[in-house]
Amino acid sequence: NNKLEYIFYSNATHISYVSVDGGESTAVLSAQSANLGYDEQNYRLWYYDTVAATLHKANLDASGLETVSVPSTFGQFAVDGVNQSIYYLNDNDDTVKSIDYIGNHFPEIGVLQGGNEFQDIQIDPHN
Repeated sequence: NNKLEYIFYSNATHISYVSVDGGESTAVLSAQSANLGYDEQNYRLWYYDTVAATLHKANLDASGLETVSVPSTFGQFAVDGVNQSIYYLNDNDDTVKSIDYIGNHFPEIGVLQGGNEFQDIQIDPHN
């Protein structure tokens, strides 16, 4: 098995990766306080720059960088590589919404119960 495994992470200035075997970390993208997502079907990194309020996707080496239009209420998100959708928490009203990979909006998924306490979202695209 010649596959390498990496851990991607973000800090206040960059998105970086490090091998699970250890070693030096490598900065691949300049991004301020980014939230990360991963498309395991297409091996693409997604990140939301919380300072610039922009969503981006790129190859794992940072090539092919694209910006995807999102609403100003875009919150924490999860990537569904199987269906090529992004699910996100709407910061204004505790709803779950989704967009496709180019930013087209889909119907609202649902309203969450509890009121402004949701911090993160994940999806299992295989079940």
